[in-house]
Amino acid sequence: MLAPNLGWHDVPVAARLARTFGPKLWIGVDNDANLAALAEHAGGVAAGTDDLVYLTGEVGVGGGVILGGRLLRGADGFSGEIGHLLVDPGGDRCGCGRVGCWETKVGLAELLRRAGPGAADGPDRDSMPDPHHRIRQVARRIAAGDQAAVTALAEIGRWLGHGGAVLVNLFNPRVIVLGGYFAEFADRLIPAAQAGLAGLTVASTARRCHFVASHFGFTAAARGGAGVVLDRMIEDPTGFPLAESRPLAAV
Repeated sequence: MLAPNLGWHDVPVAARLARTFGPKLWIGVDNDANLAALAEHAGGVAAGTDDLVYLTGEVGVGGGVILGGRLLRGADGFSGEIGHLLVDPGGDRCGCGRVGCWETKVGLAELLRRAGPGAADGPDRDSMPDPHHRIRQVARRIAAGDQAAVTALAEIGRWLGHGGAVLVNLFNPRVIVLGGYFAEFADRLIPAAQAGLAGLTVASTARRCHFVASHFGFTAAARGGAGVVLDRMIEDPTGFPLAESRPLAAV
């Protein structure tokens, strides 16, 4: 229905893919953060943890919430749009059109802006370059002792703790899993984020929550999507047509 960072509004993704691939292929569409959360719960760094929040850590910031071992979707399927939590009423305008969203404080675009000239440069300024290219640029600058890049990550970590505290107060998860670029810089982000979390959560049990870095990186959503398909096949094996087998060659 809405993908603000892609400029999509009411795009019938499943229907268009179905026209391309034909009626025999099952096609489902889900939020990338939801799929990533399912992957982490099934076999990632938080495997077996029944109460967790996954943060995507890309250009946009989304969240997948699992409570009691079940994915939280909400009445209309929009649960987890945590990147658009209001954290700074006087802040920058977000891609969704609102002002002061959490995404404007911790998204990859904000890291690149804070890191200063050079971090946002890419081979093609008119398109969104591979995020891995951006991350490698920032990593090289940090390794070289670039203070702007170091300070940028410290500020991102502080805002991660700020928004993370809201999630902890709402959902009381045991773990907040950092995905995407957050995982790449976890050693610098987690200390500041954890300190912010400890200072802003309310209940003493909420303080038992901790940040961890995903081992799946940018592949978490794809892994979760594969898991959804496998689950459907197990639940209803007859619902998936088999490919026509070729006759065995004569011996």
